[in-house]
Amino acid sequence: MTQATQATHLSKLDLFTPSPLHPDLPPLATGLYYVMGGAATMLSTPDVLARSAYIRSLLGKTAQDDATMRVRPARHERIIKHLNIAYYDEVGWVMREVRNLDGHAGEAGKNTGPKSMRTEESRREYAEKGLRREWAEMGVEPRRDYMACVRRRTGRRGRRVGVVEEDSAGESEERAIEID
Repeated sequence: MTQATQATHLSKLDLFTPSPLHPDLPPLATGLYYVMGGAATMLSTPDVLARSAYIRSLLGKTAQDDATMRVRPARHERIIKHLNIAYYDEVGWVMREVRNLDGHAGEAGKNTGPKSMRTEESRREYAEKGLRREWAEMGVEPRRDYMACVRRRTGRRGRRVGVVEEDSAGESEERAIEID
């Protein structure tokens, strides 16, 4: 995983798909390798190179600028933090619980950290603005259902998956499905 991101300048949003940035891309072949008491995510080299070529073809001239490509994963990490999601092997993208600085669940601290992280609304606005920028650079249509590939956690017993469906008027409605 580390080698793949450093060699190709692809981010977690690019590699672990479907993701909010690439909801329609199929997943890459991954595997876990247990080493020194932890697990390392192994990615298929031909798959990573093919994904890199695809992303670079979408980016066009932007991909030729090495400085731009180096900072792209950092922009994606900020989007991940603002969406409050994390990637887990064999599970996928999962919504994380919001915590205060003192470690208790609830709304993030009101007067600490970046302004864009202070409220749920400001986090969502920042993430959507960042995603729109990335989609524009790639020449891809913006998506309203970008969070459809992220699992939601509710309660202590089960996990729920948020599913976004559109009605005949084009309005989207989110509903939860319980997963055991």
